[in-house]
This record gives sequence, C-alpha cells and structure tokens, in this order.
Amino acid sequence: MRKILTGVPDFESIISSENTIYIDKTSYICRMLETGERFFFISRPRRFGKSLMCSTLDALFSGKEELFKNLHIGKSGYGFKAYPVLRFDFSVLESTSYGNFLTAFRLQLEDIASRHGIVLNESSPAIMLTQMLMRLEKPVIIIDEFDSPMIDAVSKGKAELAEAMRDDFN
Repeated sequence: MRKILTGVPDFESIISSENTIYIDKTSYICRMLETGERFFFISRPRRFGKSLMCSTLDALFSGKEELFKNLHIGKSGYGFKAYPVLRFDFSVLESTSYGNFLTAFRLQLEDIASRHGIVLNESSPAIMLTQMLMRLEKPVIIIDEFDSPMIDAVSKGKAELAEAMRDDFN
C-alpha cells in the first residue's frame, strides 16, 4: 500500500518514490504563474506543506522537467526554463544570539553562492545578497520559514533579539 507522507518537505524524494502518493498541487502553481506577478507570499497553517511547496518551486524553476511529467504543470505547456534558484531556509539559522544568527545567515549565503559559482568577499549579508543578485540573470528567490528565528527568539524570552533580526530584514 502506498503512503501519503506528512512532514517530508523534499519534492524530489516524494515524487521519485514508488511507495508514496503525491497530491498534485501544481495547478495552483500554474495559476500563480499566469497572473504575471513577480512576488508571492504563501501562507498556510503549520504542517500544511509550505516547505514542500518551496521544494517543488525549487525543482520547477531549476528546470527539472522530468519530475513533473505526470503532474498538471507537466501537461500544461509550461516551458521548464532553468533559472538560478536562491533558496533560503531560515528554520536552520541559529537564534541564540544576534552574532550567531548573522554567522549562520552568512554561511547560508556563501553556500548558495558557491552552488552558482560565485565567491562572495563581503561580510554584510545585505551586500552578499546584492553581489549574488548582480551576478545572476533572472534569479528566483525562495524563502522558507522566514519568521522561524524570530519566533524562536521570542519563545525563549529574547524579544530584543527578535527585534534586531526583524530590523535587519526591513
């Protein structure tokens, strides 16, 4: 019997497995793309597939057409052009101190840059991101769990830390 997995945020592993069922939500992606908008904010309740959607978008915009051949978007005429994808996962960023948060964010930026053959030579996350954006043609930015470090800080009674992180992203 095939399983519907919950809590597995990796699109490629789910779609490639013969033992799982994937609930195709790519028709919603088609509708998003048809709007012509450049920015989307996807908000759903906890444990409702946001990270899986981010993984799906990553595979889609990376041009991995073979993963989508049996899904709605694979049959829709979508072109599957590959774009440089900058996918950030804020749930893995350290939130015990502001310095640790910045260090973890810098490391994530450097990792993403290296996957695109970019060497960053700055220490400011804003400048590092700007360097990447200036060197890439039509990048797609995917941010998962953007509020996770701030929620974690607040839950630990560190409201000032959460405010500092928030101020960095304003």
